[in-house]
Amino acid sequence: MEMERLRKAVPTLLQSTDSCVMGVAKPSKGMVLAAAINYILKIEQERDSAIHEIERLGGNTRVGKLNR
Repeated sequence: MEMERLRKAVPTLLQSTDSCVMGVAKPSKGMVLAAAINYILKIEQERDSAIHEIERLGGNTRVGKLNR
């Protein structure tokens, strides 16, 4: 159930719940996790770029970069 929620949340994965009917198999758990990781990294990069742009323009940000 949680894997299905994750699959639906990642926009790069096929969103149809009837994927088998369309002739395309559902992605494996590994594929879902890999796509989720890539999506999270992309979103983090976009966030960091937005924070950098706000700071460049002289604005303040309440949310700083997260350290890993």
